[in-house]
Amino acid sequence: MGVIKGKTVQTKPQHVKVDTESVIKERYNFVLSVDIMHFTGLNFLIMASRNIRFITATMLRDRKKRTIVNALRQVINIYKGKGHSVTAEVDFWDTEDVKEGTPIHTTLADNEFEALREDMEAHGIKINVTAKEEHVPEVKRQNRVIKEQARAIVQTLPYKSIPKRMRIALIHYVVFWLNNITKAG
Repeated sequence: MGVIKGKTVQTKPQHVKVDTESVIKERYNFVLSVDIMHFTGLNFLIMASRNIRFITATMLRDRKKRTIVNALRQVINIYKGKGHSVTAEVDFWDTEDVKEGTPIHTTLADNEFEALREDMEAHGIKINVTAKEEHVPEVKRQNRVIKEQARAIVQTLPYKSIPKRMRIALIHYVVFWLNNITKAG
């Protein structure tokens, strides 16, 4: 029996049929989560997308309103450059507003971003802020993963202190590899 099973050539399975219409719609329908991460004295704007699982990290010089709005606009422009329309606003409870093929976009943030709501709406971006004292779990998880990976790399380096430029590059390196490794689910 072992000889038969070990030497039998596997037959070619049938191809899985994929509904390309739903795949295309899924690619353009996504939810963005945003938060500010602190790492070794530096602030980073972290934005994670739910469906396509793409993470961006932008270093913030300071935490002024203008700096954060500009960083958010830069990240939104990355998505727009790939063909996503992040300015669409759709009420999830009223399905009559949803037209065929219309992307559904939401930017989730914690209460820290409430002050930016009007500035972002002026640029055509809607921000949904969570209730007080709550955080957006997806982006908080990404913050923890990025920090864990960066600390693991720092522990392997032969330096006692790391310059600012190298810490920034380290976070970008970690985010680059998190985006390139496939994620289950």
